[in-house]
Amino acid sequence: MIKKKILLNVLAMLDNKIGLRQGYIMASIGNSQENSSDIRTFGGIDKANMSADIKRLRDRSLISIRPSEEDRRFSVLRLTKDGKDLLKILSSR
Repeated sequence: MIKKKILLNVLAMLDNKIGLRQGYIMASIGNSQENSSDIRTFGGIDKANMSADIKRLRDRSLISIRPSEEDRRFSVLRLTKDGKDLLKILSSR
């Protein structure tokens, strides 16, 4: 059953042209982990890939980015309405 759920999630990601890292980033944001540095560190994502994935997600209007109020060196990531809708689709399979 778990293998089938994983397969369906991967297929949903492919259908929506979302890579595994992008899916991880969206899921992390959806679980209230909004600091891009923390997401990168916990996910083992290098800076170049993280920047590229964030740009792709932002260009597709799936996330929004703003400077952290606590520390301007960091960015706070949030799912947009479209991002929340897509995350629901990806996690419902």
